[in-house]
Amino acid sequence: MTNEDMQTAILVILGIGIVIMTLRALYGLLAWKGRRKTALLQAVLYPTGGFILMMVVAVAFPETSPERIAAIEAERAAQAEAEAAAELEAEAERAAQAEAEAAELEACRQDLQCWGQKYSIDAAVRCRRPIERLAQFDMRWTDGWTDTKFPRIRWENQDEGLVTYIGDKAQFQNGFGAWQNVIYTCTYDPATDSAIDVTVTPGRL
Repeated sequence: MTNEDMQTAILVILGIGIVIMTLRALYGLLAWKGRRKTALLQAVLYPTGGFILMMVVAVAFPETSPERIAAIEAERAAQAEAEAAAELEAEAERAAQAEAEAAELEACRQDLQCWGQKYSIDAAVRCRRPIERLAQFDMRWTDGWTDTKFPRIRWENQDEGLVTYIGDKAQFQNGFGAWQNVIYTCTYDPATDSAIDVTVTPGRL
């Protein structure tokens, strides 16, 4: 609804109300002899108050000229254009960031140390249980707080990003209850976040 429509609707309602109240005051002035002063006062105040209200409405809902309408539309169009430009810029920034991250990831994939270090924590988590399950009897880890379970790594399949993590910080118990140092390997697949192969052999690195 435009300002003109709003203004017209309010003025019509006010006009009808003022006419009704003024007629009522005039009727009281003519019919109620004992209340003529009150009716006369109402007959003067109702139109005056109504006129003031109409002036307020006219100020609150000014008439919108064609020039003003054109200016508002132009302002809205400029705002929409600015928002669209900002969204395009944000999309370009996101695309550039994604491209940079992809290039960084690909560069890391070509370097064994970078790629292996990137997934070392995930590999340690995924490889621990499969290695423990290879123990026929009991087993124990011998690494300390400052040690790592997998101090060595090698490519298992560089094209697929598969890395084999190698360590010797564990002991397996044999059938006689003696503890034996073992070398364990775990091939980790970053694509599936899983250990796809584990081995254990007696010895130390």
